[in-house]
Amino acid sequence: MQNTQNSLAIFENFKIRRFYDKKSESWFFSVIDIVAALTDQINFKKAKSYWTTLKNRLKNEGSQLVTKCDQLKMQSTDGKFYKTDVANVETILRLIQSVPSKKAEPIKLWLAKVGYERMQEMNDPEKALNRSREYWQKQGRSEKWIQQRMMGQETRNKLTDYWSSHSVKKGEEFAILTNIIHQEWSDLSVKDHKNLKGLKTQNLRDHMSEEELIFTALAELSTRKISEKDNTEGLEENKIPARKGGKIAKDARIALEQKIGKNVVTGQNFLSPTSNYFWDKNDKRNFILEHLSKYRSHDTNEEQSRRKIISFIEDDIHCFDHENTSGHVTGSAFIVNHTFTHTLLTHHKKLNIWVQFGGHSDGENNTFAVAKREAFEESGLKHLDDTPKCKGIFDVDVHTIPAHNKKIAHDHFDIRILLIADFSEPLTISHESRDVRWIPLIEAQKYNTQPSFLRMIQKIIKLTENTHR
Repeated sequence: MQNTQNSLAIFENFKIRRFYDKKSESWFFSVIDIVAALTDQINFKKAKSYWTTLKNRLKNEGSQLVTKCDQLKMQSTDGKFYKTDVANVETILRLIQSVPSKKAEPIKLWLAKVGYERMQEMNDPEKALNRSREYWQKQGRSEKWIQQRMMGQETRNKLTDYWSSHSVKKGEEFAILTNIIHQEWSDLSVKDHKNLKGLKTQNLRDHMSEEELIFTALAELSTRKISEKDNTEGLEENKIPARKGGKIAKDARIALEQKIGKNVVTGQNFLSPTSNYFWDKNDKRNFILEHLSKYRSHDTNEEQSRRKIISFIEDDIHCFDHENTSGHVTGSAFIVNHTFTHTLLTHHKKLNIWVQFGGHSDGENNTFAVAKREAFEESGLKHLDDTPKCKGIFDVDVHTIPAHNKKIAHDHFDIRILLIADFSEPLTISHESRDVRWIPLIEAQKYNTQPSFLRMIQKIIKLTENTHR
C-alpha cells in the first residue's frame, strides 16, 4: 500500500497518525495510536504492548480483524519511519468493540467526522482552506501569520499555474525551480532550510516566521511577473526568472537585516517542545523546552547548540542532575550595568578563565532561576534585574568541561540570561572564584576569547545600537 498523504489528526490530547489513500479514497489510521486513545495511555510502549496482547488474543479466537490490518511505514518519535499496523475506518470501528473503554463512542463519532470532512474538502476546496485556518488557530498562530500564510499560498498557486501552462512539468521540474528561487533569496536550499529548522517530513512553509513567508512570497511573485513579461517556456527558460525573482527578494532581505540587526532566515519552528506523540504534560522538562523552541539563535553555531540542548533534554530525563555523567543543563547570567558599558565577570578557580556567572541546576528545572541563584551566590549582588531589552533566553552554548580530580570530562548544556546590576552595590568573592570585577565591555574580549563569549559581547553591542537609533 502506498502512503500518499501522511498526516496527524488530534483526538482530545492524543495525536493519531493517519494517511489518505487516493486509490481507495479511504483514511487509514495507526492502530497503536487508536488503542492509546481508547485506553487513555500516554506511554507509547504500554499502548504497543496492549495492542500486541489484543492482536494475539484475536488471532487465537480466529478473528479476521487482524488480517484486515495493513502495515505502512509511519514516522515514530525518533523521526525515523517504521512499519506500523494501520486499518481503515471500518476495521477500526470493529476493533473498538474489542477494547473496553468509555471513549469508544467519542472515538466512533470522531472517525465519522474525519471521513465526512475529507469528502467535503474534495467537493469544495474552500472548506479545506477554512479547516487549515482553524487548524493554525488551534496551533496558536496569530491572525497576521495565518493571513500571510494563505496569501503566500495564493501567490505560489499563481506561479505554479503559469509553470503548468508553459511546459514545466509538475513534480521534479516544479521542485527544481522552487529550489532555485529559495536558494537565491535565502542563501539556503529548501533541504538546508528544513534541516536548520529541525524538520523532517513537515511542510517548511508551515514552520516559517512571518518574515520568511513574506520574502518567499516576494520571490515567487517577482519570478512570475518576470516570467510573464518574458513569456518563458519550459524548465531551462524558467530558471532565469527564478534566479532574478529570488535575487529581488534577497536584496530586500539583506536591507532589512542591516536595519534590524537580526537574521530573517532562522531555525525557529512551530514544532511542539517535544516530539513524543504521547507527551506527558507534567514532565518538568517542558518549561525550558518551550522556551528553547521559541528562541531565535544569533547564528549557525548557536543554532547547533540550541538543537543539541533540545535533543539532550528530550532524550535524558535526568538532564538537570549534577551527577549525570554524560552532561547536564546549566544556567548562567551575563551581567551588565544599567548603561550597558560594563560587564561583571568572575575569574573561575577550576577553569582558570574569566567567565560569566553560572552553575549546575541541581535538579531545578527553571534554568532562569538557576542562573539568578548562581549570580547571587558568586557575586553577592542582591539586586539583579531582568532587562526589557532581552527577556528569557539571552544565549545558549554547549561546551565540554575537562576531567578534574575524580570527575570525567562531560558536557555543559548552558542556557544564559541577561541581568542588570548597579555599580555601587558591593561585591563578594565566593570560594569558586579568584576575583570578581567590573570590566568595560569594549575590553571584555581581552579577558575571554571563546566564540560564545564574544557572541554575547556582540549581542550587547547590537542591543545598545538598536536603542540609540
